[in-house]
Amino acid sequence: FETAADLGETAGLIRRMRSELGMNRAGVYAFSVEPGSPLFEAPEKYGVKLRRRTLRDFLSQGGRYDMGYATEYFTEKQIVANLKSLERTARG
Repeated sequence: FETAADLGETAGLIRRMRSELGMNRAGVYAFSVEPGSPLFEAPEKYGVKLRRRTLRDFLSQGGRYDMGYATEYFTEKQIVANLKSLERTARG
């Protein structure tokens, strides 16, 4: 999973792609944890803390910025803030 240093490198890459390739914007996406995936079945193996464990949890997902997980480096709230920051960078 991304660390704070990785996040800075990702932002730099987005800026470089926009500048050198003349891109108007770039796509930024966070992954989602899917039921039945290895990460869902063994989150501790991957250093992830899941908030969603049942089908009801997944059905009540609160939209695009409802991640449902945290990593050893970022809380869920920080993951959302990081995603929004990268989206702003991607839009210019």
